[in-house]
Amino acid sequence: MTPAADMPPEPPQIELHGWVEAGVAVDEQGEGTVSVDLARFQTRLEHGSYAGMIQFEGKSGTVELLDAVVRLGPAQGLSVRAGQFKTPFSMEFGIPAPKLILPTRLLVVSAAPRRELGAELRYVDEVVDVQVGLFDSASPILITGPGVRPVGAVDVTLADWHLHAGVASWLHGGETEHGPSWDHEADVGVGWHHEGSTLAVEGLVARAVATHHWDAGVGALAAQRIHAGSTDVEPAVGYDAVDFEGEVRQRVTTAFNVHLDEWHAVTRLSWEAEIAKHGEEITQVARAQLQVGF
Repeated sequence: MTPAADMPPEPPQIELHGWVEAGVAVDEQGEGTVSVDLARFQTRLEHGSYAGMIQFEGKSGTVELLDAVVRLGPAQGLSVRAGQFKTPFSMEFGIPAPKLILPTRLLVVSAAPRRELGAELRYVDEVVDVQVGLFDSASPILITGPGVRPVGAVDVTLADWHLHAGVASWLHGGETEHGPSWDHEADVGVGWHHEGSTLAVEGLVARAVATHHWDAGVGALAAQRIHAGSTDVEPAVGYDAVDFEGEVRQRVTTAFNVHLDEWHAVTRLSWEAEIAKHGEEITQVARAQLQVGF
């Protein structure tokens, strides 16, 4: 028998993933618009305690680098990540796009800081996931311009329950009459999943310290996945409301997902209807979406 010390090292593992989201949107006047919403391609490499990932997105005729990140350390335990990637701020940021129950993200999540350039220290085990990082705000949505952003998050998984808390700050630089120009955001969420049933609630609070301005939002969803032979169906409903700079926006979303196969093949056909209220204006839209991946 060959001694373990003489065994050749494991070769690096390389994975290729990609998907296309295309659909048709029908507004309240009955006019339809067919579009390819986005196309993504990613390459993952893992070798021992080291890993890396690059992901590109094509959208509106342009190609953008979404993620370019390396991880030093094991997937379970203590590790360091650096590059451009999703901040750990929101509970929903940990869900890959092809796995989202509602094809359109909740308003409260879409308004949060997302992909940024930085580094983070992370510890993961069977119960907790703790992430602390420092980022350069390349494209924040709640606030504008470059700046330093410390971000931290704690996720706890207990049986069927998932608890999340995230905090982020942003230093604009310079002084105002109220002191240093800081913005702060906080996100909390709770989710429950058991035998195909999913319930989740997530809330966001943001404060611009220099202007004493507050933004807030809450989003909730419920879904039930039903086995139907080799194909699963999943009706879902979501509600979210946000108050940004005094403008209240509300939305009710219903979706009917048909999971034709698991990820790595044809992923999902979704039908989504949405009623949104911006102030006194109410809009309605229905969209069908096909996600095809490999």
